[in-house]
Amino acid sequence: MQHVELSGTVFEMGLQHGRRLAGLIAQVIERTCQFPEKTLPAVRGASRDIEKTLSARHPNLVEEMRGIAEGADLPYEDILLLNVAYDAQGAVPDPPLRCTAIGLPDTAEGPLVAKTDDVAIEERDFEVFFRVQPRDGHAFIYYAFGGTVWNHGGINDSGLALAMTGLGPAGERDPRGIPSLLFLRQVLLRCATVEEALAFARANPLRSSGCTMTMAEPTSGDITVVEKYPAVQTVHRSSREPTVHTNHPQYEETLALPHDELWASRLGIPDLMPNSLARQENAARLVKKIPWTIEGLQQLLGNHAQSGAVCQHGRAGLHTSIAMIMVPQQRAMIAAEGYGCGPYVEYRV
Repeated sequence: MQHVELSGTVFEMGLQHGRRLAGLIAQVIERTCQFPEKTLPAVRGASRDIEKTLSARHPNLVEEMRGIAEGADLPYEDILLLNVAYDAQGAVPDPPLRCTAIGLPDTAEGPLVAKTDDVAIEERDFEVFFRVQPRDGHAFIYYAFGGTVWNHGGINDSGLALAMTGLGPAGERDPRGIPSLLFLRQVLLRCATVEEALAFARANPLRSSGCTMTMAEPTSGDITVVEKYPAVQTVHRSSREPTVHTNHPQYEETLALPHDELWASRLGIPDLMPNSLARQENAARLVKKIPWTIEGLQQLLGNHAQSGAVCQHGRAGLHTSIAMIMVPQQRAMIAAEGYGCGPYVEYRV
């Protein structure tokens, strides 16, 4: 896995990103942005509409994408489309990520937040570890695909830890909204506490697909979970019980939304929802049995159960590309850069 350090203005960070990962970015674009010729004009048009929203509400993301394009010597329109492709596709967006997030409140090391990413086998090499020292905003470490200003999970210099899981579309879309993975990047950049993250989330709707955020901070033992869709956002806190989220909603407010039941099968992954349900059931069972420690979470993230394996090796076409554990009190991340059953390394902000 490649490691990249970015610093300076958002445009300077984009330049560094593009120059360092130009070859990888071209591969990510080739994989992610292949649309049928007859639909490409509409997708390009949707990406430009999203850009207008970003320019008005999140201009730093647009500037960073422009820097990536210049640094990689690639058309800006391709970098834009890569970053917003999941939302620009229209009625049936590809699920942003398939993953499992776990929160342990009030352990001996404070709250712990863990997660995996699950992707197609061809996408495993796209994952990159980033260390960011922006001129404006919080320093943070996180994982995302090369060429993107996404956030798959990370922790910032205030100790705010965030683990996301992707949710399919539900309810009405919001044309003023931001794509979920870009929104999640902004949370680590802009927010120092869980309360700031919740306020930021309330002020910034999503556009199409939903997401969950499992969050913790150094000053509280609680785990806070947000299920966020364009139309609804619900918040649940836990001070004693562990939390587990995969890729379907769990709370009354979000379960009440009309969900597109066909989106996974239309994408050619009909086993995606059964996979999510099985992972949820298995992880919720395991989290009550493991020690509430970093080692216990490593055991869970490397689980290979016959049904609902947390560490995925091809079921439903999914492979785990990263497993991470965030320790807010230490501003630390312990990660297996590959399958969750692999060796772990530690990073600090």
